[in-house]
Amino acid sequence: MSLVQPVSKAMPLRPDRGIISIIEGGASEAAVAGRGRLDLMPTQDAAEPAALTPRNYQTALSLLECAAKALEILYDRRDQLEASLEDVSMRAEGAVVAAQAKVLDWQRLAAGLKSDAQELERRLAAAQQRAELAETQLEAERARADAAERQAAEALGLSHGLHSKIVSAFGRGSTAHKALLVAVDEAPAG
Repeated sequence: MSLVQPVSKAMPLRPDRGIISIIEGGASEAAVAGRGRLDLMPTQDAAEPAALTPRNYQTALSLLECAAKALEILYDRRDQLEASLEDVSMRAEGAVVAAQAKVLDWQRLAAGLKSDAQELERRLAAAQQRAELAETQLEAERARADAAERQAAEALGLSHGLHSKIVSAFGRGSTAHKALLVAVDEAPAG
């Protein structure tokens, strides 16, 4: 009886990848118990031909099965990484689109604020011109008021002077007052 199990037809491990499993049905109990570790064989002299023993076949089959499983794990990991990369890429693309939209919003806002600032500067310049004109007019009005006050003071002085002269010339006790009283008394009533 042979220790080597017969190899049945090949069956793909991952039909979508086209990887073919070397063994269908499994390995010997020794190979199953030793999965995950590699049996080291003593090195042989290169001059001696290598003897093919059932153990050598079993080790080779175990190594092939481990390699096939490692390839399947690597393909799965690659698929996960590709999916993760695609997800990250889509999120990054969405973030870029959102950032570009925000940049456009900020640019529109900045343009609006710039336009508002220019309008306010124009209004400020117009208000400054009106204020300067009002200050000029105020100065002119002050000058006219000062001149009017001087004229009023002069007129008041003249008025007081005239009043004093009139009172002294025609007031009570003056000769003109007595003459006026006599003229009024003699005037015909009538």
